[in-house]
Amino acid sequence: MPIFKFFLDIYIDKFGPFRTAYHAIGGIYLQIGNMKQIHRQKLKNHFLLGFILFAAISDEVLQPLINDIQDLKRGYELKIGNQTVWVTGGLGVITSDLPEGNEQAGVKNHNAHHGCRNCMIHHSELDNISFDIKRHGRYHHKTTLQFSTIRSVQIQAQRDALATQYGIREKPPIFDNVMRDRHIQCPHDAFHCMGGLAKEMLQSTFGILSSTGETEFLKIWRNFEFPPYWSRQQNPITHLGSYFFSDYLRLSMIMPFIINRSLYITMLNKSFIEYVIEACTITKSQVMDKLLGLWVYFSQMVSLTFYKEFSDVDYNNLQQSIILWSKLVAKVIENLILIV
Repeated sequence: MPIFKFFLDIYIDKFGPFRTAYHAIGGIYLQIGNMKQIHRQKLKNHFLLGFILFAAISDEVLQPLINDIQDLKRGYELKIGNQTVWVTGGLGVITSDLPEGNEQAGVKNHNAHHGCRNCMIHHSELDNISFDIKRHGRYHHKTTLQFSTIRSVQIQAQRDALATQYGIREKPPIFDNVMRDRHIQCPHDAFHCMGGLAKEMLQSTFGILSSTGETEFLKIWRNFEFPPYWSRQQNPITHLGSYFFSDYLRLSMIMPFIINRSLYITMLNKSFIEYVIEACTITKSQVMDKLLGLWVYFSQMVSLTFYKEFSDVDYNNLQQSIILWSKLVAKVIENLILIV
């Protein structure tokens, strides 16, 4: 009897359906991970399972989905045409943005003292690129023991203290009811991560421009040779909040060229120039090189992140690109240090 196995990719995302008031609704979507990439990219192969409404409890809404995954894991016979096949499968991965991913991994919010769902780094050390992630990482068996320890404590104040110490929620997530590794199968979404960083990089860069710098930047931007298949973008300085993630990333790809063509040292704020000179121990004439170099590293990092296939060389290049950008961004853009 043929056996069909399904790799389930559950995508959960909260969004605001109203324009002037924010009442989050959670969308639950399914994609079959066994499909080839060209098929996974088609909208018709993204299946809407339901919504988590304003006042609804997420666990109650997700419980029927958990039951279905458990049934699929046990397997059953299915007749397709004149052939009987055995269908089975299970939860492969949960895809989500940073807040939702932490919730489904059982970790506290990302702005907590220990808000990373991959390791135990403290929030104040997020710019420490020498942090030993393997040694201080979060592992499924260790987190399971921590949940058990919290559950065994009778006093609420002590449970809260332990949860803060471990950086986890008081109760494990509902997806623990299906076989999975809560940390490996809840990875950080590269698109949300890079898109969020691109937005912060753009905002910080526009914030250091003088009025003359803004005018010259927009002049070059309007006349730039955009690819014909790109959607038309609004003014990035005044309407950056209206951009999609794809718009942030596209603008990031051309930022090194625009900066190289449009900006001079006289077009930057005096406070920024003084900060970079002190932080990098350089002369005033080298400030523009640092800013341009920062955007070159970031563009390279984004480009490497979204390769369709990775070789060992590509992985090493991406690692080096991340290290180079992380070291430079902490020196050049002060307000980005806490989100590296």
